[in-house]
Amino acid sequence: MVNEPITNESYQQLLVDLGVGGPQVGEKSFNLADGFQVKDEAGQEETYTYWDVIRRADDTYWSPLKGDRKTLYDITGYTILAKSTQEWLSIADWFALEGI
Repeated sequence: MVNEPITNESYQQLLVDLGVGGPQVGEKSFNLADGFQVKDEAGQEETYTYWDVIRRADDTYWSPLKGDRKTLYDITGYTILAKSTQEWLSIADWFALEGI
């Protein structure tokens, strides 16, 4: 089940609002000049060069997509293409990888 986006004018307050559903237990940032591919639940692909992912204790993953620092989206159902294997990984599997 996809959670509704969380929006707030202040990024600091946005993170507080995210914590209402459970504490944040991790964060990863991904930055590649040549970009990386991500698919949403509907299979729509996007290419990002920079991406923040926040993990909440309820095992949901959230991101301010496309640089929008006022809205966090539930990306738990997204997949990311691993360049090393050319396989699509769930966000949870990608987040668990060491060194990223």
